This record gives sequence, C-alpha cells and structure tokens, in this order.
Amino acid sequence: FSHAQAVLYCLASNFLEVKQLACNLLQKLPPAAVRLQEPERLQSLLQVALDLSTSTKPFDSVTAAHLLNLLLHQPGLQDALLSCIQKQHIPVQPPALIQSQT
Repeated sequence: FSHAQAVLYCLASNFLEVKQLACNLLQKLPPAAVRLQEPERLQSLLQVALDLSTSTKPFDSVTAAHLLNLLLHQPGLQDALLSCIQKQHIPVQPPALIQSQT
C-alpha cells in the first residue's frame, strides 16, 4: 500500500508529466492497491478532487482532473458521489425521475 500511496501523491506534483505517469500507473493497479475499494477512502479522494476542481489555480485544476480521471473507473464512484451530495445538502432527483421528464 505504501508504494501505491507514494504514486498517488505524485498526482500533486508540479510537473505535468509526473501527474500523467502517476495517473496511468494508478489506473493499471487494482483498486485494493490504493484502497479505493474502501468507501471512506474513495469519498475522501473524491472530495479532494471536487475541492481542487473549484480552485482558481490552474495547477489545482489539473490535479483535480487527473484525480477524477482515476476515480472515474472505480466501481464505488456513484455511491461516493451520492455521499458527497448528501453531505453538502444538494437536492437531487433520482435518475428515473429525470429520464421520465424528458
């Protein structure tokens, strides 16, 4: 886990190439290597990515994009998104209701 964690920290590097290489490597690892199968861990990383995505610093936005790209492929992402939405008290319609209105 510690080696995968070190690679995860590389997503915050100042160098774009390091971010890209880290993201590519992390996508090839099983989720358990970075503990992304743990709901709390996935939610925590998602919240970090969402926070960075609203930053006015381009560096933070790029980090958020790479982190979101990594999380996009995780099976528990939908549940993590719902949890973040509930914590921020954002009203959301279930997908079935949205589809029936179109």
